[in-house]
Amino acid sequence: MELVNPQIELGGGTFTVSRTVTDWIKQGSFSKIQPLLRSHPGVPSSAGYSFFPNASTQNFSFGILLSGNGSNYYSISKDAFYYSSRKLLIPSLGISVGTIGGLFRIGLAARGVQIQETNIVSRASATSSVEESNETSNGFGVGLDGGILMSLPWSALPTFGFVARNIGGVSFPSGPAIPIGGVINKRHGIIKMVYDAGFSLSPKFAQQDRMVFALDYRDVLDVYKVDIKRRINLGIEFGAGKMLFFRAGFGRGYPSGGIGLNFSKGSFDLGTYGEELDAKGFHGVLDRRYSIRITRLFRS
Repeated sequence: MELVNPQIELGGGTFTVSRTVTDWIKQGSFSKIQPLLRSHPGVPSSAGYSFFPNASTQNFSFGILLSGNGSNYYSISKDAFYYSSRKLLIPSLGISVGTIGGLFRIGLAARGVQIQETNIVSRASATSSVEESNETSNGFGVGLDGGILMSLPWSALPTFGFVARNIGGVSFPSGPAIPIGGVINKRHGIIKMVYDAGFSLSPKFAQQDRMVFALDYRDVLDVYKVDIKRRINLGIEFGAGKMLFFRAGFGRGYPSGGIGLNFSKGSFDLGTYGEELDAKGFHGVLDRRYSIRITRLFRS
């Protein structure tokens, strides 16, 4: 069981935009932070958190995800401010079945999805030609994911994976199950069904040392019409003695990296990655984020 595993993320530009304690307080108000954003054009200010208490056995898992993140920046070319935020509460139940000595596995996950999402575009001056918008929506729905993993019985254990996410689409016919974020009448739009594919290698270097190479191709049918270079992710992890881990890779077209420490009763991880704030393009607006995660394990 992981009953304690908080993760906190901060954008690299957050302290560039807000350099004093007085400015930090303005981070929670889109109107108050606008002068700071305007003095640092193209520098995103963002923050996020997540908490995922969960329990799992070999073929069964259950957990509840609570997460929130927000980002805002000023575009000097469009003379406009952009703000987005998302809050999620997701209880999930997963089961899996393996055969052929675990080389072939089928999994299914059912999720309750409570979401609140806000996207704002605001003109910085009367001369801006950008069309303003203020969209906030929420809702509660049920999602279903299914996938398979197939490993080949070779030394590096090459593994192929295929996942169908949000099978049939996730709609939000009702309001939030737990009122978080105030009263909002507009329901969130349908989250479309997508397919992901992946491949990994796990060669051993010593009795206790192992490397994992993984390649991930998101939304293989391009349902969301996002630049293909943002949908191909790859990474390498080297584990020394099953305790110290070094990680590096590329995600959304930006480099990522981190280190991790595993103990018998928990873990500690530091990482950085690039979040693309442009809706569909490639290398539009980079938000370099840094995360810290602490877990506490309870084993039986």
